[in-house]
Amino acid sequence: MDRQLTKYNEAVAKNRKLRTQIDELRKERNVYKKINKRLKEEVRVKKSVLEKELKEAEDVYLRKEAQRKKLTDVRKETEKQDEDYQDELRKLRRLIE
Repeated sequence: MDRQLTKYNEAVAKNRKLRTQIDELRKERNVYKKINKRLKEEVRVKKSVLEKELKEAEDVYLRKEAQRKKLTDVRKETEKQDEDYQDELRKLRRLIE
């Protein structure tokens, strides 16, 4: 009977130790879940910010390209006007001579 009681007490002690380990692991799991949830939210927010900044950068690039095209068009128009002016000036000088 003492032997059975000793085995029983050993089993109870072992179960108590295992229960403590299980409780600690559950606490660790809960901490992990909280950290994981917070990190996922941070990633979501940063991804959203990154997408917004990429969109803004793309818009800036498109505006820059549009301005560059306008500048090229203005330069061409200015060159054409300058050529027309030079042609007209030559004609007038010929007429004066």
